[in-house]
Amino acid sequence: MNLKIIIPLPDKLKDALDDIANDLYDDFKGKYATKEQFWINLRDVNNVDGFTLKQIKSALHTIASKSDPFTLYCNELSLENPRKKSSLLYSLRGLTNKLYSLYHNIENTLYTRQIQRDGKIELPNIEIAQKVLYKQLPFVRSPQIPIQVGAIQLIEKKQTLTKLSYETLDEFPFFGGQLLVTKINGDSIVCENSFGKVITLDRIEMPNDLKEKDVIIKTGTQYTVDKNETRVRAIQEQINAERHSNINNT
Repeated sequence: MNLKIIIPLPDKLKDALDDIANDLYDDFKGKYATKEQFWINLRDVNNVDGFTLKQIKSALHTIASKSDPFTLYCNELSLENPRKKSSLLYSLRGLTNKLYSLYHNIENTLYTRQIQRDGKIELPNIEIAQKVLYKQLPFVRSPQIPIQVGAIQLIEKKQTLTKLSYETLDEFPFFGGQLLVTKINGDSIVCENSFGKVITLDRIEMPNDLKEKDVIIKTGTQYTVDKNETRVRAIQEQINAERHSNINNT
């Protein structure tokens, strides 16, 4: 199977990019992406077997556990590689230091698992079209719609004789930094990150040295904030408190 690791875009932004692509098409002929293909591409991995797929998922889960959510915006529209097959793409602005850190973490983590890159290394961007005839671009205003990066996705590219499609295989919400724990059921912990992405954690499987800036626990009407503690310890203390409360109420 052929895979991509991507940052998905909000539907409102994809609609805006689709309108821009339609306006440019008459003057800039090329192979345009469909609205469903607008994303921030982080990595292509081709010819993946079942064992390698498990390695990739494990790597992305590890990266997500240490990544904080962050926000990006579209920056400038440009034509890249003008002497070859030009690409029409948007660069990005905002917390790009977090974007590039995420990008390099994926590269390094997959490299340690001997998962090779397909193609050359390129900075993350939003590609609108390929094989575009090079000419001077008019000024195109960038849509100012925030890209709330709270997760990365692993998608599969599927090609038939008549259709190219992509299927989401898994999503990896970020749970570094602030975390809202909304439900505790035994050792299963249901959480949300700051962008509302839902994460279900198994307390037993969580590494004991996983440090966080702060952990917010909210179950029922209770709020606790633990700073400079491991997440495992903070959650365990809340579990013990709930068990003690339940015993007293029976």
